Amino acid sequence: MFVDVRSDTATIDPRLVDAAISPATRAIIGIDALGVPADWDELSDIARTNGLALVEDAACAAGGTYRGRACGSFGDVAAFSLHARKGITCGEGGVIATDSAELAERVRPLVCFGMESAYARQGSAGSSLPRFTELGYNYKLADILAAIATVQVGRLGTLLAHRRRAAAYYAAALADIDGVRAPQVPDDREPTWQTYAVEILEADRDAVIASLRELGVQSTIGTYAQHTQPVYGATASCPNSARFAERHLALPMSAEISEADQDRVIAALRRVLG
Repeated sequence: MFVDVRSDTATIDPRLVDAAISPATRAIIGIDALGVPADWDELSDIARTNGLALVEDAACAAGGTYRGRACGSFGDVAAFSLHARKGITCGEGGVIATDSAELAERVRPLVCFGMESAYARQGSAGSSLPRFTELGYNYKLADILAAIATVQVGRLGTLLAHRRRAAAYYAAALADIDGVRAPQVPDDREPTWQTYAVEILEADRDAVIASLRELGVQSTIGTYAQHTQPVYGATASCPNSARFAERHLALPMSAEISEADQDRVIAALRRVLG
């Protein structure tokens, strides 16, 4: 059941959630879209009032904050991504976070084929043969990837500072370019700038991407409009989501991007947009 996003932040619009709740509803999933935190106070109130679980998709939001509170700490469970483009990465994989000991105990065997992990069994007496209590998945994170991710967590503050500097530089440079709108973030939240997605207001976004690539600048779409994807067969009307899917343009962004690189990106965008 899809509801639309806010017209500024591209995060789920809490004002539309109540009307979408039905007797079949079990949970609300909010997304910290592209690293911009959702409206978690409002979503938490709605979930609590209706007796629903609250899930935070914090895939892009490690280190972000909403009203002074860390992303990933909202709701019953949160999920982080360790994909290569994220703020902290080990190439691929993810992390589940919860304050519920019961939920954590439920999740751990599901990650490992439906049994206790070898790490959990290593102190057992005898041969420590595994017991499969339910069907599970092969969602284990390799040890070497986990070690890389642990180091990345230690660098999170530095990585975020670099991304925020780059985002501020982009915003200042974009201010005098017609036909493009910089990302909008309310004052009560601090994004991670996992993606720096601008909105192309008049030109064809896909044509802009192609033209930038001809100038040696890689860019891509910002996000999907999930309600339009065939797999869901959804009939919802989400005009803001559709607009972002059509107009969002993700500019090059990483913790290592230099101002010289950004100047090249801005010059190419200025040229393409005339």
